[in-house]
Amino acid sequence: MSLNFDLSKIANYRTTCYETIEDTPERLEALVNAEWAYEGDDRTHAIRLNPVTSVLIFATMSVMMGSITEKNWQEFYARLYMRETALGAMMRDGAGLPVKITPEQVRAHIGLTTNVRVESAGKFNGWLVRCLRLDALSVLRNEVTSLADSRVSE
Repeated sequence: MSLNFDLSKIANYRTTCYETIEDTPERLEALVNAEWAYEGDDRTHAIRLNPVTSVLIFATMSVMMGSITEKNWQEFYARLYMRETALGAMMRDGAGLPVKITPEQVRAHIGLTTNVRVESAGKFNGWLVRCLRLDALSVLRNEVTSLADSRVSE
């Protein structure tokens, strides 16, 4: 099933959820790709989804909450914080370094909705613990394999 989303109920969604740039057609041509798209016919404006908005859309799946509302934005942030602390930040800066989503960024996206089904905090917690366990077992397997390999080469 595809992930569907609606940004139209986010306050100031055009400025919150999208980034635009204006430049010459020649300079924009190098930017327009899968991330940026032309806006208008003159090819002097380009638009893209704000990276924070993009992360929050996809985060709805891993936090098991299909929307950000006035009532649930703090729970959404708490689950996202737990997920990012345990499994790594979902966003990167220009240098490729991890950047965690802030409470202010989540709150600014109140009104975001997706077709993700809402699950209980208990189900989310169980999923996160299972992810951590699988990660720990993977690290352990790699350590045991490395240890065995080093003994064989001795």
